[in-house]
Amino acid sequence: GRLPKLAMGHNWVLVKQADLNGVARTSMAAGEALDYIDPSDTRVIAHTAMIGAGESASVTFPVKKLQAGVRYSFLCTFAGHSPIMQGTLALAR
Repeated sequence: GRLPKLAMGHNWVLVKQADLNGVARTSMAAGEALDYIDPSDTRVIAHTAMIGAGESASVTFPVKKLQAGVRYSFLCTFAGHSPIMQGTLALAR
């Protein structure tokens, strides 16, 4: 994007698919000061920092946290983004 993160930030948050909507709500409530991530939300498996124009982020997490047969989703928790900025993470067998 071309806008600063305060206007149009993005992050990448990994959760169990069943937790997506709940995490989206609590992250939105966490607000800008916490980069739209509730630090006490144990449903968040991994996440990046909030970024804006010209910035990049990466995330590393132990894949042993993931379980075969569980569906995982990723989303952006910036205000209003989660309904359309989401996808699925699949484990290779």
